[in-house]
Amino acid sequence: MRVLFPLVHSYYSANILKSAGFDVNLAIWLSLIPFTVNFLATFIGLWAVEAVGRTKALAASFLAIAVALWVLVGAFLPVYTHPQVTSYLYDLQTTGECTRIENCWECTRNADCGFCAVEPGFDKATCVSRGPDKVASLFAKEGRCSKDAYGNFKGGKNLIYTYGYCPSPYSWLAVVGLILFVLGFAPGAGPMPWTINAEIYPLWCRSVANSIATLCNWASNYLVSISFLTVTKAITSWGQCLKFKV
Repeated sequence: MRVLFPLVHSYYSANILKSAGFDVNLAIWLSLIPFTVNFLATFIGLWAVEAVGRTKALAASFLAIAVALWVLVGAFLPVYTHPQVTSYLYDLQTTGECTRIENCWECTRNADCGFCAVEPGFDKATCVSRGPDKVASLFAKEGRCSKDAYGNFKGGKNLIYTYGYCPSPYSWLAVVGLILFVLGFAPGAGPMPWTINAEIYPLWCRSVANSIATLCNWASNYLVSISFLTVTKAITSWGQCLKFKV
């Protein structure tokens, strides 16, 4: 399962960073960092395959991957408990489903809600109804973070409004975790299985065995990739990281 995570990372890196608390646009740009590290670290594998040996390189790679997944768990866990909604009806004119939610994650998980708070510390936080579709990610429907009121409050009170993700002071750990992951994966768990796979079979069945191994690899890739977002919604992002550790 650990070997499949980089494939998921390739498809959903922006979603992974967004889950850790980054704005959507920033998450897209930050996803370039692990991609670049992945490319550069691949060249280490060209040296390690002979200098270190297949077994040691693969063992070190899996150890680094395990550490990186724990770092990612540490990045995702706080998002699901903090920040709390500390002022349910602060500056709201109406009540509704959103105002009954008690933390940011439950708030932003609801497609009809957004999270409004004051930085730093996310003080006086409120779960509010999102605005119309065209401005849903920018403004709330009502209260301090609505389109009409936002300009009056932003300068003096450092308001932040998020839709679809929760701000977190630990979001940078997700970037560190992804970098550590690709640093461990690219030189070892990435190329080594293919190298070993090409060497362990006798000549008479090598082509067929390699074909079967490749089919299994891409079939697993397909199944994990199409189910990633659905499973993440069910067991959370940190649950996904623990699953891949298995």
